[in-house]
Formats: sequence, C-alpha cells, structure tokens
Amino acid sequence: MSRRSSQIDVGFNQKSASSTNICSTSRNTYRSGTFVRDGKKTRDCGIEVFPGIAEKLPFLPQQFDYALMVTTICFIDVIEQSFKEAWRVLKPNGIIIIGFVDSESKIGQTYLKRKHESVFYQDATFYSTKEVLEHLQNAGFKESSTIQTLFPEPTLDAIKSGFGEGSFVVITSHK
Repeated sequence: MSRRSSQIDVGFNQKSASSTNICSTSRNTYRSGTFVRDGKKTRDCGIEVFPGIAEKLPFLPQQFDYALMVTTICFIDVIEQSFKEAWRVLKPNGIIIIGFVDSESKIGQTYLKRKHESVFYQDATFYSTKEVLEHLQNAGFKESSTIQTLFPEPTLDAIKSGFGEGSFVVITSHK
C-alpha cells in the first residue's frame, strides 16, 4: 500500500457486546497493528475513528483506495451488504482485503464446535472461502486472489496461494 493512498479498516468493536463495527481511516499514512479502542490514541497515529456499522459506512462514495476487513466478517450481521458498502466507498480500481478463518478448515471446524462455549464467538457466523468469494462477486467485486496460512501439519511454506489447506485465508479482490 502506498503511503499516499487512503484506506478504511472495518473492525469489530470489542467494547460492545453486539456486532457493532468501528471504521477507522488513515489518509497519507498506513499503520498496521493499530487496535482501535478510542479516538485519542489513534488520532496521534494519524488515524481517524468513525463509529458505524459495516453494512452502512458513514462515508461518501469513492473515498478510499483500499478497504481492510481482518477477523471481522464473522461478526457482521449481513456480510454481502457490508461488501456492497465497501464497493461503494472504494475508488475505481479500489481493492478490498479480507482475512478470516475458513469455516471448512481444521481451526474453523473447532471454532464451530465450541462457539457456544465462547463469549466472544457465540454470536459469530463463520464462512467458507467459497461463500466469501460468492458474496464478493455478488457485491460487484472481481479478479479475486487468495492466499492461506496456518496449516494443520508443519510446513516450510508458511504461506501458499489458494485456499483449502490453511485455516486462515486472505482474499484480495478488485472493484
């Protein structure tokens, strides 16, 4: 990502018990690993925080070059609507990047079996990579690529292209 590009990071707000999302944006700088807890901390890093939900982003159309959703989609109420909103706020040729645990993977199956025991995951909806790709296509995205990691067996390849072997999948899709 270019230092002069604009990004939106749609993330889950852990302060709330509901699936409310926080939208954080960064213009002219990108800081990875920033956890959005309050506006004061993030403003110091050049990030503005906007309360909102993924299905109705509080931005005008075509504002961002990139949209990022990492470990967020399982907490969104209407996944396809959130992708349509990302498509709406992305500039032409904008890119959405989604990172998630594939429901069909080993870790995904464990999460599904135990989600009722977890305060954090009890209301989560886990998706397969095929489902996410279908929702992206229905929202208007095209030219998707996938990479995967967190493999069940130790491997020299920590990251591989595609999906179906690793538990954590990253999808990059173009507007």
